[in-house]
Amino acid sequence: MAKAKKAKRALSPYNRHVQREMKAGRSMKQAAASWKSGSKRKSTRRISAPRRVSRPRAAARPRSTGGRKKMAGFNTQKIFKYLRLAALLGPAAGCAVRPVSNEEKIRDILVRYTGYDMSNNTFNGGALVQGWGPYVASVAVTYGIPKLAGIIRGL
Repeated sequence: MAKAKKAKRALSPYNRHVQREMKAGRSMKQAAASWKSGSKRKSTRRISAPRRVSRPRAAARPRSTGGRKKMAGFNTQKIFKYLRLAALLGPAAGCAVRPVSNEEKIRDILVRYTGYDMSNNTFNGGALVQGWGPYVASVAVTYGIPKLAGIIRGL
């Protein structure tokens, strides 16, 4: 026996209004503003005569697009991300630039990130701390500073 399908929930009056306005070519912001103002606009757009501006053509200014301009600024989240990445790759880079054979470089990198030394079959916790310590510390700092700032701001 087949199950009966559930009926779809009806859209709220606001959602119907926004849908109608956006189909008419308005943006979400304009549709929300028309709902707030209480005006029930028709779905057809009124065309009015263009305004005449007495300004010489040569002195015309370039028109703005009307959108928000992206400001080049200080993005702490991106800086923190790269700081964590540098802390993760730093120990490997330190091992890779040492003047030893490639086999020894690879072995040292593996020892730092796994803690297991394959040359003498032992586990070295100190090497594990050298490899993962900077990353763990940077994660604690980059996530902890914004949390503390939020707590202090809330007081």
